[in-house]
Amino acid sequence: MIGTGPSGAHTEPWTFCIISDSEIKQQIREIIEQEEYTNYAQRMSRQWTTDLTPLKTNYVKEYLTDAPYLVLVFKQAYSYRADGKKKQHYYNEISVAIS
Repeated sequence: MIGTGPSGAHTEPWTFCIISDSEIKQQIREIIEQEEYTNYAQRMSRQWTTDLTPLKTNYVKEYLTDAPYLVLVFKQAYSYRADGKKKQHYYNEISVAIS
C-alpha cells in the first residue's frame, strides 16, 4: 500500500525547506519585514491594525532570526510525469495549507 498526504487528487503539491543558516534566515527576515511593513502601512485597514493592537504585533519579525530553524513550504502548481509532460496539481493552495 502506498501512503500519501492529504491533498487534492493525491498530488502532494508541496516542497518543504528547512533553513538553519543564519545568513539565509536574515535574508528571509528582510524580505518578510519589507512585505509586512507595506501591509501595516498601506494594505491593512485602520480597523485591522487597531484590532491587532492587543496582540502587540507589528512588521518586525525577530523570531525569524531567533529561531534555530525555519520551515518553509512552497506550493507546486504542477509537476512532471515520467514522460516529461506536465501534471496539473489540483487544489494546491488548500492542500499546502493543510500540510
